Amino acid sequence: DDMNLFSAFSFKKILPPLLLLISFVVIGFCCVVIYVSKNQESLIKDQIAELNKKYKCLITAGKSYLSPFENFPKISFKINDVAVYETKSKNSIKIIDVKEIYMAFNILDVITGNLDINSLVFKNGRFNIIFHEDDTTNIENALLLETSNYDETTASDFEIHLKNISLEHIDIHKLDEATNTDVETYIYWGSSSFEKNISTTA
Repeated sequence: DDMNLFSAFSFKKILPPLLLLISFVVIGFCCVVIYVSKNQESLIKDQIAELNKKYKCLITAGKSYLSPFENFPKISFKINDVAVYETKSKNSIKIIDVKEIYMAFNILDVITGNLDINSLVFKNGRFNIIFHEDDTTNIENALLLETSNYDETTASDFEIHLKNISLEHIDIHKLDEATNTDVETYIYWGSSSFEKNISTTA
């Protein structure tokens, strides 16, 4: 059959360049993974230091790991033991205290050093939301700008354009200091997507 012969000929002609293209993609992805794996610890530490300079809060974190397939084709970092304090004092109540956070990035952004967080996953921990008697919240106070220590001209290319936030096994406490009311909600799993990105820069 002429059609079958033509199809077989076409397939044999297309197969070598197709395999070559697939090889390039695989090799390229492996190179990216190796590069990011070697540099991920310093990348994360630098960005946390940048956020601590910019805002009144204090962010601490443990070890970080590359997790390339958690949000494939995006690349993810897993960060252990993350805590966010309302002030620079570790005696202040933690707003966030979680065992694991996964942050998803575009691969090309990571290579060029322009870290742009697309999604966050919080696992195994606690959120504390406090409504102070002066009508502020601990979250508002934590995100006040630390203008005395922050220089916009030396800021790194770090951006957050959140499209999705997920919570897994998170205990949320809401405390109203005026009434001494404490409401607790436990979330086994929850996810929220945004039609418009939540954006900020550091």
